[in-house]
Amino acid sequence: MDKKEDINASQKDLEDLHRKFDDHYADRMDRIERKLNQLTDAVVSIARAEEKIAVLIEDTREIKDSLNQHVNRIQQLEVDVEQTKGGLSNLSKFLWIVVGALVAGVVTFGLGQLGV
Repeated sequence: MDKKEDINASQKDLEDLHRKFDDHYADRMDRIERKLNQLTDAVVSIARAEEKIAVLIEDTREIKDSLNQHVNRIQQLEVDVEQTKGGLSNLSKFLWIVVGALVAGVVTFGLGQLGV
């Protein structure tokens, strides 16, 4: 009977060992599954961050283009102002010449009427 008890004990030991292995294997698989879930979440977060970065790069490019357009417009306005300033200076000189000539004409006419 010792042999039968030894076989039963061995069978029980094998079942305990099998249960322990299943528990260990299930625990290991749970840990692997949690790690995979964490990796999946990390990959999704990275993909979202890449999308945001791509949008920010595009926005930055549009802002730079707009800024360059404004800089070009300001430079053109500066050129136009300089040209206008030169034209106004010439117009001012011409106006003073006309005023001087009118004053000289009035003085000459006035002196002619007085007989001087």
